[in-house]
Amino acid sequence: QTNFKLKIPKHLAIAAAIIGLPMLVILAESETGSALVYVGFIFVLYREGLSGWWLVAIGMVILLFITTLTLSPFTSLLILIGVIAVCNALEDGRLGPGFWLNVAFVAVMALLPKLWGLLTAHIAARVEALQNVYTVPLPGHEDKVPGAFLLNVKPVHILLVSSLAAIPWFLWLAYREKKRFLALCVGAFVTGVVLVFSADFIFNDVLQDHQRKRIEVLLGMKEDPSGVGYNVKQSMIAIGSGGAFGKGFLNGTQTTFGFVPEQSTDFIFCTVGEEWGFAGCLVVILLYVFLIARILLDAERSREAFTRIYGYCVAACIFMHLFINIGMTVGLM
Repeated sequence: QTNFKLKIPKHLAIAAAIIGLPMLVILAESETGSALVYVGFIFVLYREGLSGWWLVAIGMVILLFITTLTLSPFTSLLILIGVIAVCNALEDGRLGPGFWLNVAFVAVMALLPKLWGLLTAHIAARVEALQNVYTVPLPGHEDKVPGAFLLNVKPVHILLVSSLAAIPWFLWLAYREKKRFLALCVGAFVTGVVLVFSADFIFNDVLQDHQRKRIEVLLGMKEDPSGVGYNVKQSMIAIGSGGAFGKGFLNGTQTTFGFVPEQSTDFIFCTVGEEWGFAGCLVVILLYVFLIARILLDAERSREAFTRIYGYCVAACIFMHLFINIGMTVGLM
């Protein structure tokens, strides 16, 4: 339709349903790799007018999930607050007082775990000294130490409460100054908080066992070179052993002797890396880049929206397959 615009919520919902429903059906069949190809259509929607902030939002979801698993919820919340402050400043086009207030807040909170550790260590020492006074343990005597209740409080609780307490003020500011984006930032923050504190649930109760193991190996949370990490480990050995120019056609030891499974399908890129080295990998990637660029160029030259969108969809499919396959064989996906 000529009047179809992604900036209209109804039209955006229709486009999301067209992409999302088949993706959910594929996910129900546990074909996660195939479902990831549909993620590439976000670039098609971006070309057709989707706001770039959606790309930022998707990136933040991935970043928060990873940092929560590998670092801590406290670190994830600090990153979330910092990124939202930067995004709001970019939307305003200036670094106003609100931005510097957020910067100061993040800086102070970054020091909180260290300072809180010193404070709680002092309180714990006083509680222990009080315990030594009694020859017979008396339950509840910890309350006689001022601030003993702080031993049960963690820095992430302070950060969360102080951040949520500021939400009414930001909403009032958004209403007073008619800043719709600021209100969206508040909504993004609340959504990010929910994601951070549900990451463990998603990881342990929603993802399947083999998916959890792959993520743990990918993020360095566990070492499993003979289990789920075997294929990727052998693939990286094969690609790395190829060096600059490779071992020559059919001379790869890892691939010829079958150390790398599925080398004619899922792990075919490691065969290129071992036999033709970095130069061969570069040639293959550049050929794909040239193909995708030509498809996009022809799509842009089209006078019809359907042809342009179709061309971008084809390019997105090829790109996602290329990105996922190469990323998997080199241990990045």
